[in-house]
Amino acid sequence: MLKQTPSHPLITITSDINEATHWMPLPDERWTADNSAWSGATPGKHYRLFYDKYDREYVIVNDRGQLSMIYLAHHGLYLIYEHQDAPAGNLVESGVNPDLSEVQST
Repeated sequence: MLKQTPSHPLITITSDINEATHWMPLPDERWTADNSAWSGATPGKHYRLFYDKYDREYVIVNDRGQLSMIYLAHHGLYLIYEHQDAPAGNLVESGVNPDLSEVQST
């Protein structure tokens, strides 16, 4: 069983965007090196998914800082960041360490 550590959170892969917290683009032959700059998504990078209540769509903030729905056109995986120990199954270890220092309790 993989253990969650501060430097290696547990991540579950899901097929349901409604369960996902992040999206990770995969290498995609349709996006060449030149077009990757256009897409604004870097393969292997984890992008936080945000739900836009007005448009009723999920968006990411791409590498240029713009809201994007590139996940609809680019091959990728939907990920669930685990905040507690989870049973082994479809889990992946990640070197991503989300910065929680900006979160303030009220």
